Amino acid sequence: MIRRVIWDFNGTLLDDARLCLECLNAMRRRRSMPEVPLEYYLENFDFPVIEFYRKIGFDFSVEPFDVPANEWAGLYHERIWAEGRLHEGAADVLETLRGKGIQQGILSAYKHEMLEKALVHFNIRDYFDPVLGLGDYHAGSKVELGASWIRSCGIEPEKIILIGDTVHDLETARAMGVGCALIARGYQAKHRLVRSGVPVLDDIREVPGFLER
Repeated sequence: MIRRVIWDFNGTLLDDARLCLECLNAMRRRRSMPEVPLEYYLENFDFPVIEFYRKIGFDFSVEPFDVPANEWAGLYHERIWAEGRLHEGAADVLETLRGKGIQQGILSAYKHEMLEKALVHFNIRDYFDPVLGLGDYHAGSKVELGASWIRSCGIEPEKIILIGDTVHDLETARAMGVGCALIARGYQAKHRLVRSGVPVLDDIREVPGFLER
């Protein structure tokens, strides 16, 4: 029996992939770089984000990664509070799992300070313990963060599942020794997730039924 669900946030609970891409393309226009189409983004986006930025032409010998990383964060936070939305049904799923006695947490590559602010803003902070985010806007790997938490949580890994929207979530789950399911509504194309070999859901509203199987 699953006792705890560890959620990814951006792309999994929060429907923000298009907004993230729009902010990225705003930065590229400022640098006279061509925009990245959504289809290319879903086919190629990955963690750590610095490697994806290199792939799409950012030159960190010209400017350090801190510059576009912090610039993107500024653009994103100008818009997320007014335009951001949870995936349809996400809040209902959180409530359903709580009603079933399943504990829930968050493990995110989002900066921890802003993750906490976003959870409060979207009225879902009370569902989660722990809330684990990174220390900057670099969107690096969250593998070590997850592995450190699992060593201290006192729950058998086989009773935990991580639910995310990218192959990096699977990599993190494997490092933690926990189960994993992926939802194909976020940052990566469905066929990329299917190739990973773990269950892939089309909608977050499928999660309660999936956990009962």
